[in-house]
Amino acid sequence: MKKIFTISVLLFLFTSIATFGQSADIFSEIIEAEELTVQQAAYIPCSWLNPQSDLSFQDAFSFFCEKGWLDPNTPADEPISLKEFSGICMKTWNIPGGLMYKITKSNWYAFKELRAKGFLHSYDDPSMKVSGEKALDLIYQCMEYAENRGL
Repeated sequence: MKKIFTISVLLFLFTSIATFGQSADIFSEIIEAEELTVQQAAYIPCSWLNPQSDLSFQDAFSFFCEKGWLDPNTPADEPISLKEFSGICMKTWNIPGGLMYKITKSNWYAFKELRAKGFLHSYDDPSMKVSGEKALDLIYQCMEYAENRGL
């Protein structure tokens, strides 16, 4: 399982670097982070939606604030919770959710939906802070899900 995860993350990284032309240093910083900040967590999903070669962490944070997916009053350098990150992933890859998610677009229901789809473990807590490794695993699963749906 660990070997499959490592291969998947490496494949994702090489694909992302080639596709988006982003610096390997930025991806290294994200992978190595024990707790991703809000702006770091927004970087790869923002690159998917708005690829540009000179994208910074702050640009990604601002982009999601403008879309209304992040609260602009949240400090950009604060660690992001799994619940908040789940909301970003659901919206970025347009993953359909259950009735309550469709009505509210709430991060809580995004977390519950990703856990129900098996993207998150049953022991994952919505308030836990997201590591770079965990974030890339979740992003990869969301990208694969969207690709399989033809998005």
